[in-house]
Amino acid sequence: MSRRSNQKIWTTDDVLYLLTELKTKMSFNDWNEIQKQVAIELNTTLGSVKATFSNCRYIVTGVGLYHNTEAQVEATEMFVKKYGKSMFL
Repeated sequence: MSRRSNQKIWTTDDVLYLLTELKTKMSFNDWNEIQKQVAIELNTTLGSVKATFSNCRYIVTGVGLYHNTEAQVEATEMFVKKYGKSMFL
């Protein structure tokens, strides 16, 4: 199966940005609005943002999407080490 040419390839920095934005803004912004903003800033789709977060949640909890990339695993581990697991629970 080939990758679509317009499909975003997430880097560790991209994933960390997504997780950090959600963490820092979730108490005073709508979750969906934060995800839309991140999608625009990272030049990707809302679906890609949601899938990436779901992958990260799976890394932490075993619940969610399980098609994780090395960048997602690395970024999630870095995030959890700094902020803990509570955002994923």
